[in-house]
Amino acid sequence: TGITEKPSEQQPPPPESDYCRILADLLTLSPFHMPHDYERRVISKAERVRTLREAIVQELTEDGRSSLEEELNRGFQDWLVTSGNLRQVLDLIHLEKRVSAI
Repeated sequence: TGITEKPSEQQPPPPESDYCRILADLLTLSPFHMPHDYERRVISKAERVRTLREAIVQELTEDGRSSLEEELNRGFQDWLVTSGNLRQVLDLIHLEKRVSAI
């Protein structure tokens, strides 16, 4: 299919997240080597995220994706509060505002 298709008919490659691009750069361009077990785990987790993203795009309707996003955001906000990490995030936001005001 790829050779016989006209360029306008080819599907663009799926967009990678900024996280995946930065991670790939870090693992390949850094002069410091990460432990092999760490690299394998990071690559495995990035692949699971990519697979999950593809499944969400292919399997869920727009309403389903919106509902999933709302539920994930709600769960993340609950985790921020219960873990005590909300305070750290708010401190970072205030620090960023102070730095940008200078």
